[in-house]
Amino acid sequence: MMKRLGVLLLLGACGAGNDYDGINHGPATTVHLTTAAAPALVAIKDGTAATWQTPTQVSPTAYDAVVHGPYLMTVVCAVDETPSTPSTTWRTQQWWRTPEDDTSLTTLCGPRQPAVTRHHVRGRVLQDMSVQIGDRGGDLKAGESFSFDVPAGTYDLYALSATAILARHDIEVNDDAEIAEALDLASEGAAFVDLPVNPANNHGTLFVQTSFASTPTTYTQGLFSRIDVPGGVVKIAPASVVGARDKQRLSLSTGLGVGLTQQIVAGDHPEFRVPDPLSLQWATDALSATWDGLDDGDEIGLASYGNIGDAAGEHSLAISARFREETGTARAQLDLTFPGAGTEGQLAGPIYSYFSAARVEHDTTVYRQKMYPQLD
Repeated sequence: MMKRLGVLLLLGACGAGNDYDGINHGPATTVHLTTAAAPALVAIKDGTAATWQTPTQVSPTAYDAVVHGPYLMTVVCAVDETPSTPSTTWRTQQWWRTPEDDTSLTTLCGPRQPAVTRHHVRGRVLQDMSVQIGDRGGDLKAGESFSFDVPAGTYDLYALSATAILARHDIEVNDDAEIAEALDLASEGAAFVDLPVNPANNHGTLFVQTSFASTPTTYTQGLFSRIDVPGGVVKIAPASVVGARDKQRLSLSTGLGVGLTQQIVAGDHPEFRVPDPLSLQWATDALSATWDGLDDGDEIGLASYGNIGDAAGEHSLAISARFREETGTARAQLDLTFPGAGTEGQLAGPIYSYFSAARVEHDTTVYRQKMYPQLD
């Protein structure tokens, strides 16, 4: 079985002018890997010119490895679409990092969406509106009832129309719950306020989405709009509506695969700068790419999707900005050198690949991306 699993997206040649020789001589640092289920293979490479090794297995789902500089960590595992379905995807994931990056890594093995006990939150609306609580929501007509199932926790519920928004904060969900008072935008809603958007270095039409995020993975979508720059106004929620745990964010994107997500507060007048498109060259097999002109701090992601035999294949690579800086690497390419790899494991067509470069600047995430094949 393992002979068929081992395709991996790796970084290749170092950039010109960098003196890193692939051999590490730094102090020892322990890297920790945790998986949701037992993986099929784990490998570590302490230096780009080193040989692959097997990390120390701490438990069926935990591994430790000692590194002395830039390193590669690889995991191969089966991913189920749901807890009740058989394995449908073989996933190979790799990180290129340094000891200065976060030394705790986690990966998805087993169910893609683990089973979680959910409880129903029920209520009623008095006007047409969109309602969302946690990761559930929907559009409702005046007088309709809703029932959304969420895991136990504390939530902020948001409801909005094209002109107003209301919030119910600190809803405790430990069992099925009923919101006794119907949601009424007329009496408890607040009007959206205008935010001028005229980003520097704009690239034409902008697609704008507001959201309210309490955690990196839990958010509520706000309004979506399309504006033609230069000039344009979007609607955002007043500060009085946004919950204490939440941050209102504005996402700007273009059809050129560039954009940003920035925290906003009503009344502020932030500056927006949309980045330039990526300069990226794909190889003919779509499994390798060369780039130039990346910014300091850009974290790289490369994901490819295809088939491995009769199963689906999903391969991903995450490259830290520190790794790029220390090694000078500027190319992503296929590598079959780790133990257990085999040529039968290569992704078969059609191949779809996705490349992204993203960095965080204070309260703003700036990203650029390209797909292969490029969609018009």
